[in-house]
Amino acid sequence: MVIEPDGHYVLDDPQGLVPTDLHVLVPDEVAGGLRPVAVTEDPETWARNLHTVLRTGYLVPVLLDADPGQTPA
Repeated sequence: MVIEPDGHYVLDDPQGLVPTDLHVLVPDEVAGGLRPVAVTEDPETWARNLHTVLRTGYLVPVLLDADPGQTPA
């Protein structure tokens, strides 16, 4: 998955293994608890939080380049 600074993303998944229809879970700082995020809503947050919905050894998100002021989730 390549995510451009403008939020556009390209997913190289010819076998359809990445579950893009699933929402990831992220902390909700306003209401507390967790809130779902779709890949179309925020691709970067979605990719950083795939571990909340994947339980497999085959798909592992890897952060290649990040804004120096931002820490990985």
